[in-house]
Amino acid sequence: SSRSYISVYGRYFFKSPSLSCKFRSSVVRAEWLSAYHIKCLLPLKKSAKIYVSNNGIQFTTHGVMLNVLPVFSVESYEQILRPPIVEGTQLTIRGNHFHESISYQCDFDNDILVDAIFIDSHMVYCRISPAMKRLSPKPFKLCQGRTHCFNAGIFPLNITNASPV
Repeated sequence: SSRSYISVYGRYFFKSPSLSCKFRSSVVRAEWLSAYHIKCLLPLKKSAKIYVSNNGIQFTTHGVMLNVLPVFSVESYEQILRPPIVEGTQLTIRGNHFHESISYQCDFDNDILVDAIFIDSHMVYCRISPAMKRLSPKPFKLCQGRTHCFNAGIFPLNITNASPV
């Protein structure tokens, strides 16, 4: 099973073996990254307040609500040719658990990043410039930040299989 971590940003984090995060009654050791950034293993699968401590005993008095969302998945994708007046191509990606509050990107061969546009919980799309259509086929994935990516397929698709708008 994959482990999930949360980055916590604040001030005055000390590099200490007692640096901790607390979710409900679960206390987990935090990894110090800087005086302003720590990382904690996420021990739960549902929403809770998170509290932090430099000494493992005294935790912040005002926790921050953490909403745990299900991880997205990709089921299919299609390349839609746009009318000449609009230019470019739309790469529509269908799946589950897309969230409006999360930013997604289409990552082409770990080289070209294009912001995905949220439509609903089952669809996002990336606008592809005409220049990208001339590229040789590249693997692409849909990413949530740089931490979670779902390998989606190859782009550009065979143009004869594309759906005109």
